[in-house]
Amino acid sequence: MSKTLPAILVLALGSTLTGPAAPETVDPAGSPAAAAAESATPAPGAGPEAGTQPPAPVDRVRLRGQIQQFQAVIENALRQDLRSTVLSAPRGAYLEGYGAVFSTEASLYRIRPLTPFSSSPYSSQELEQAYRSALERVDRLKENLRQAVAEHGSLLEQLKPSHTLAVIVHLYNGVADPGRPYPSQLIFKASAGSVDDYRQGKITMEELAGHVKISQF
Repeated sequence: MSKTLPAILVLALGSTLTGPAAPETVDPAGSPAAAAAESATPAPGAGPEAGTQPPAPVDRVRLRGQIQQFQAVIENALRQDLRSTVLSAPRGAYLEGYGAVFSTEASLYRIRPLTPFSSSPYSSQELEQAYRSALERVDRLKENLRQAVAEHGSLLEQLKPSHTLAVIVHLYNGVADPGRPYPSQLIFKASAGSVDDYRQGKITMEELAGHVKISQF
């Protein structure tokens, strides 16, 4: 009896110092985890994305018609130089997550054809003249297509601001001459966002034309 009394006193003293254990909070369903998850859920309207609307999906039926319209714009730009020949009609495609890409083939190189009735080799003067004229047409085509993209890119209104509008022109080289470098491709790129800025009057036509980037290979 004398040995158990101190143990009882120690237990009673410890209970007095620490106090009773706090009751566990539960949700109406009786789950502590559910209560914690509910308290961590942000209130409606909270957070940085509050009030924003998700972008409307691309209407592919309308975009198909807009792509066909822009194909005609590209062909018209190619035919502005009467000495240029469109070898294949422009074709456009929509690439998910990227934008609209158009591709066509053209010949800007002019030199007399070699035939059984005119088979003499080209003179240096002929080659140089044809080469210089072709380069001039390349420069005019760059300007024509840059302007076409700037003026008519708004036709592709289904593109999102994050999308890209790209036009690839494959060029036929009439006479392969390592000493006279000539591009085989011209690539025009512009963000649909800059085209949309022009449509909304935020930038001028000249500013939009400056956003059309040109590279060649």
